[in-house]
Amino acid sequence: MGSIYQLYHRSPAQIEASNYYINQNMTINEISVFDPANKKINIVYSYDFASPTTLYSIQLPLSLDFNRSQLTLDPSAFLPIMALISPENAPITEELDETIVAFELPAEIKEKLPSDVIYDAFISAISNSLNELDSGNFTALDISKDTYAKRVGAHSAIKLNLDSKQTGKLIGLTLKHMTKSLQDYVSLRPDLYNNSDMISIALYNWEKANSKYQSSDIGSLFQLIEAVAPISFNQSNYYYLDGSGKLIAVQSSASIGGDILGATKTGLSQTTFNQREFDNHPLYKVYQQSFGKPFDVLPPASVDGNAWLNKIRERKQQLEQANVARSEYESDDALSGNVFKSMEDEEYRPSIRIIDYGNVDEYEDDNKYEKTIEK
Repeated sequence: MGSIYQLYHRSPAQIEASNYYINQNMTINEISVFDPANKKINIVYSYDFASPTTLYSIQLPLSLDFNRSQLTLDPSAFLPIMALISPENAPITEELDETIVAFELPAEIKEKLPSDVIYDAFISAISNSLNELDSGNFTALDISKDTYAKRVGAHSAIKLNLDSKQTGKLIGLTLKHMTKSLQDYVSLRPDLYNNSDMISIALYNWEKANSKYQSSDIGSLFQLIEAVAPISFNQSNYYYLDGSGKLIAVQSSASIGGDILGATKTGLSQTTFNQREFDNHPLYKVYQQSFGKPFDVLPPASVDGNAWLNKIRERKQQLEQANVARSEYESDDALSGNVFKSMEDEEYRPSIRIIDYGNVDEYEDDNKYEKTIEK
C-alpha cells in the first residue's frame, strides 16, 4: 500500500508544475450542429495546447447519422497513428478522393437493431430519468455576480447537483427506461426476434434484473467505487435561460482525484447555443470543409469506409491463404522425415563434380582420381 501511495501521490511542487506547464495551457474545444428532425449530429473536436514555447492543435470532424446508421469522420487525425501500426493499410491524404470517410453498419445489423430505434429509446430515457429525480436536486440561482451568465446574456439559471449516489441513480433510471422501450419494440416484431434471439435474451435478462434491483442500488455502487478509488462522481451542472425560458448555455464541472492522489483535478465545460458564436468560431472553417453548411439535407461526398475495410480484410485473407499454401509445398513424406522416398520421386539429373585440393598430376599418378556422381 505504501508503494501504491507513493506511486500516485502528488507533492505540492508536482501539482504546481502540472498546473503551470500543462493544465493552464490545455483546452478541448468543440462546435456542433444537432439536427433532431433528421436524428443527426455533426461535431468538430479540437485538442489545443498553447504555451509560450509550444503551440499545436489536433482536430477531428465527426458526424453521426442515426437514420442512415452512418459514422463519418475526417481521417487526417488518426492516419499518422495507423501508419505506425499498419503502414500498408494507411493511405496518404493525397490518395483519398474525398476529405472524409463514411462507415455504415452492415445490412443484417441494421435490420436486427436499427440505430434510429436506439436513438429514440435513449433520448426518451434521458427525459424520463430527469423527471424522476428529486426536486431537491434542482436549485434556482442568483446570477447577479455570475460572469458567465453575463457573457451569454442569461436572465436566470438553474443548478442541478448530482453526487455519486444521484449520478448512479440517474444512470440506472436511464438504463431501465431504455430497456423498456427496446423491449416494447422487440415484442411488436415476433417475426424478427424469437425467444432464442440474442437481443431478446439480453433484454429479458436486463429487465429481470431491473425488477429485482432498484436504480438507487447503482448509486450505492458508485459510492463504493468512490470510497476505494481516486475518483469522484460529483457533478455540478448550471443551465442558463433567456427571458423566454429558452436554454441558451450550460456550464458543468466534474472532479477527479482525492486524498490518495494528494490533489483534485476539476474539469470545466462551457457550452453555448448561439448561431452568431458558431459562425465566428475558429473551427467553423474546418466544419464547412468537412460537412458543408449546417443542416444540409444531403450528406457530403465521402470515401466508402466499408469498401476500404473490406479491402484490408481481403488482403489479410490472401496473406493467410498464401502462408497455408507455402506450408504445403513440402510433401507429406518430407514432413514425416522420409527424405529418401522424397528424393526418389524427384527427377534424376546426374552431374559430375571434380574434387581438386592439390596437383591433379599427383592424383593421376597415385590412381587417386576421384569421381563423384551427385544427384
